[in-house]
Amino acid sequence: MQFEPRRGACAQSISAMLRWSLLLVLCCAVPALAKAQVAPSPFDGGAQELPIVVGVEVNGLRSYSQESVLRILGVEVGGPVAKLRVRKAFESFGIKVMKSQFKAAPGGVILELELAELDVDPEAKFIGHSEYKLKKIKEWAGMGDRTQVYVHEAQRIANRVAAGYRKQGYQFAEVEWALGEPSPDSVVREIIFNIHEGPRVRCTGLEIVGNDSLPETGYLFWKGGLRSLASVKTKGRGFFSWFGHIFDEDELNADLEAMRQVYRDRGWLDVKVEVDELRYNDERNRVKVRVLVDEGPLYVVNSLGVQALNEVGAEHSPGTLTFPEEDLIALCNLKPGVPLELARIQHDGGEISFYYGDHGYLAVENFELPGDGAPNGEGFRFLSPEYVFLPEGHKVDVTYRLVEGKPRTVREVKLEGNIHTRDHVLRREISVLPGTLVSQRELELSRRRLAASGYYDDQSNPRHPQPRYRLVPVPENPELVDVVFMVEEGRNVDLRFTGGIDSNSGLVGIVSISMRNFAS
Repeated sequence: MQFEPRRGACAQSISAMLRWSLLLVLCCAVPALAKAQVAPSPFDGGAQELPIVVGVEVNGLRSYSQESVLRILGVEVGGPVAKLRVRKAFESFGIKVMKSQFKAAPGGVILELELAELDVDPEAKFIGHSEYKLKKIKEWAGMGDRTQVYVHEAQRIANRVAAGYRKQGYQFAEVEWALGEPSPDSVVREIIFNIHEGPRVRCTGLEIVGNDSLPETGYLFWKGGLRSLASVKTKGRGFFSWFGHIFDEDELNADLEAMRQVYRDRGWLDVKVEVDELRYNDERNRVKVRVLVDEGPLYVVNSLGVQALNEVGAEHSPGTLTFPEEDLIALCNLKPGVPLELARIQHDGGEISFYYGDHGYLAVENFELPGDGAPNGEGFRFLSPEYVFLPEGHKVDVTYRLVEGKPRTVREVKLEGNIHTRDHVLRREISVLPGTLVSQRELELSRRRLAASGYYDDQSNPRHPQPRYRLVPVPENPELVDVVFMVEEGRNVDLRFTGGIDSNSGLVGIVSISMRNFAS
């Protein structure tokens, strides 16, 4: 790129000097000659040759070496001028650029830098917040009671504070950080977070279009349709919120995903739910949201099968079903011709699991697993089904995959946690007997009877744990298990003091004690 020299005796010398000596070194730096007519920067791609850096002069360093600064800048003495890193990247190392420039020298240019380093534990200073107090800002920042921060935390803190504002409806909130001004000893002792709050946005309306298969129905507490099924939290004006609800874009994105999942769970696997328009008013403090639904085709079941798998570690291999496949399919709600619905699959998984449980094949969740937590075929598992999508007609072949485990016989029934209640009082509520196949149904019935006895309630503690059970495999015989019922006794002893005055006896006192679990 050629310069157009000014008319005059010194035009050529000025042009030559500007061509070789004046360059911008940082994006945010303002050179002293910015207002003068200068040569285009070689960073613009128009220069044919770049000057050579023949020297570097750095002032203000305390802990960094000059070589470290040059590496940060991407400058090599003896090499051509390269595009330097921007000021924010430089400040992320805890160095503030006070002055930066090139000056002409024989054979190239010399880079002059005047720097100020950040203190070891600088103070965090927040400015620009008028709607929320500093305590709330620091809570969003995750600082707790701290006042000092590290420079590597600065961007994360800025992001957290901005996210906190957006959660409160300030969708245009921005937080920028920068190193403060240095003290006379050239040390920066503050990191300043400048908050631009912007307006607080309220949603005045949410319109959903394209949901033809799940339209909005009902009114008030009897509403139905997509919005109700997805439990959409983004709302517009209401009876008690005439100005609209606080708009949270993260909440809107969660609502979009919830609506997609509602469709997928009902067989519309290719559904698309996206924001079609965010219509703000001129003040940008009100917004109307328009959501567009593209339902796509409804997928239906073409065939249903059941497959047993052997499990060794994390590996699975084809196995043999213990029970006839047609008997298992008869338990299922998913059948050829019906939509591929998640609710049907979950129902079928529960029914098949209960069927196996009644025949001694207990779910793996009931067993104490080894230290690595690998099921390793210990108990029954209903794995994720296998789907084969047919090329035409939006039909799916579904195969339920099972790890059957092994049938187990009860060796012993044990009790844990009954400090005051005698064993035989509990055992009469338990219908699981040694020497019989473990039955999921009998385990559940026994657990419910123990819970209904009232011995393990604590009215003063609603979170008091209810009776539960676990299965402990017998190491020397893998076909046997010990059934352990675990209980935690509630408040079974009541001590009461009552008193009164009798006309004949005078002062009367009564002490009563009751034990609900004291039984023979």
